[in-house]
Amino acid sequence: MLKRLRLFIHTYDPAKFSLIYSLKAVFALILSGLIAYFCSGLGATVWAINGASNIFFLNAIDGTNKEKFFYLSLFLAVSLAFIFSANYVDAFGVWLFVPTFIWFFIASTSSILSQNLNKVLLGASFTSIIILAFKHSHGSIDSKEIAIGFFIGGVTATLIRVLNFSGYGLFTKRSFSALLDDIILTNNAKNESKFEFWQNKTVQNIANLKNIFSKNSVNLKDTKLIKNHTRAIFYLYKMEELIYCISTIRSRYFSNDDRKTLFNRLQKEIDYNLNELKNLFVEKDVNLKFDTYNRVKSLKEMPIFMASLDVLYNLFKIIVAGGEEKIALKAKRQKLSFVKLKETLNLKNQLFQFSLKYSFAVAFSVFIASVSGINRGMWIALGVVTVMRANATAVKNVTKDAIISTILGMAVGIGIVFVFKDTPEFYLFVLLAAFFIFYLKTFPYTVWNFSLIVALAIYFSIITPNFSDLIFFRFIDMCIGFLIAVIISMTIWPFKSKDELMPKFMQNLTNLSDSIDDMIDVEKKGEFYKNTHKSINGINEFKTVIKESKKSEFLPLYENLKEINLTILKLKSYLSTTQDEDSEITKNDLTMLKRRFEMIQNKINKLPFYFYEDTKELFLNKDTKTLFLMNKIASKQEEIYHFFD
Repeated sequence: MLKRLRLFIHTYDPAKFSLIYSLKAVFALILSGLIAYFCSGLGATVWAINGASNIFFLNAIDGTNKEKFFYLSLFLAVSLAFIFSANYVDAFGVWLFVPTFIWFFIASTSSILSQNLNKVLLGASFTSIIILAFKHSHGSIDSKEIAIGFFIGGVTATLIRVLNFSGYGLFTKRSFSALLDDIILTNNAKNESKFEFWQNKTVQNIANLKNIFSKNSVNLKDTKLIKNHTRAIFYLYKMEELIYCISTIRSRYFSNDDRKTLFNRLQKEIDYNLNELKNLFVEKDVNLKFDTYNRVKSLKEMPIFMASLDVLYNLFKIIVAGGEEKIALKAKRQKLSFVKLKETLNLKNQLFQFSLKYSFAVAFSVFIASVSGINRGMWIALGVVTVMRANATAVKNVTKDAIISTILGMAVGIGIVFVFKDTPEFYLFVLLAAFFIFYLKTFPYTVWNFSLIVALAIYFSIITPNFSDLIFFRFIDMCIGFLIAVIISMTIWPFKSKDELMPKFMQNLTNLSDSIDDMIDVEKKGEFYKNTHKSINGINEFKTVIKESKKSEFLPLYENLKEINLTILKLKSYLSTTQDEDSEITKNDLTMLKRRFEMIQNKINKLPFYFYEDTKELFLNKDTKTLFLMNKIASKQEEIYHFFD
């Protein structure tokens, strides 16, 4: 049980960064509350804690520390503007839905300009609903007192958040040790489902680190730090190659022939070597083992498998030796294009449609609350904001998760209050509740929402003795909001998971075609693994869409895409370990495979196409192993081709 819990925690917080982030958040809440209490009294203290919480809830803000500071400051400024204008905005009465619609439409479409701007404006919008909900429950608000508290909390939390309490070196050491743990879990996956999960998790963590390193490189001026940064990028790319090599050899672990014991020993030796690589990041000696590898190699069999194994063990040696490959990681900046802006702002664009639906749903919930006179009706709007998504299927799924986790959270939260309310242990639960609403933010939504509701039950019990009734009626209000979100998402421009099937599939064909193109053009150094990353993510997303849309008839396509991607990796490994005397012929054969992807796309799009089904006349390569792998890719292409007959 304890082992499963540790694995669950590692899955969502492998390097303990969420733990550190949460501790910083709790510290910021306590410090903000103390400063506000001594400067402006108890009323400001509540809002200081609220302001600090909001800053740390914006954990998805991306960029350098300067960029984060700018966007967090922008969030604080917009939120303060809402606080000072709350009385004037609320004076609209029944017509409050009009400015609500306009603002939420602007906030939703702001992603055209910047994803960070979108997160800030939507976060500030959430704050505005909280302010109005508070005003409706109290009749009036002291804007000055709220603003002072929110400002103290916001500034304190922003400064604490952008400060680095651990050095750059400690961050990289923890990150790479966590990555190696992920690769070990991938290597030890007992079935295909677990393998896909850990492979995808590792690939995503590598992508996240690439993004972080690309941002950090802008801040590095010291020569030593630049050198260490270069070395870190070298390790990162080698880790990426490791996970792809593991993908190509793991099928042998499940062999049922007389060499099963040998392959089990090989798996353990690879585990051992991966664990030894972790010593690089704790300044210990690395002692690699090659005994089982040499035994397998001495068999002089399985040339395709051995090619992948050679690449893997060579990678072990390269990583230990170290290196400073001049690989540039440049941050991708989102540029405003007026052409893109024009394309987006039309009724056929999905983002534009969602922005209209989203703003209409929130505005309609505000209208319902105003007309019906529901006490604290802004909680209906909160319900809409909580579950509204671009995908109607996702709205239904997250609504179900929200209801279940809320009911469980209410039960646990109320239970904690009744048992511990007048005991010293209750204050421990207050701190734990604050910690978990930040720590569990990276965990599945149901887990996080459960912790949030438990925290709300505990904090409401401090505010009012009738906290259980308050929670229950707020839950009913939010359920009305959930219902509004589901109805609008299902009736106005309904975009469901099944609508994503073909676009996702076509993109996967393009990704696989690009991977082959990168093998043809040897000048594209490093591009192959970038496209492999895209393929793995894209294929897994395709599988998720199949499950969500309940279109099991598309599963053969998923299996074929997955097999093609794996075979391309094997072909890449094999070609990299052999001297190809007929490189031009190999390039020609690879070009034929690339064109077959294009012809499948043409067939689906009802464009002119030609597709040779007789693979015996397709390739000119004389190397039997290369030919075997190419024929395997071609046969899977043929299965995809006939799927659309």
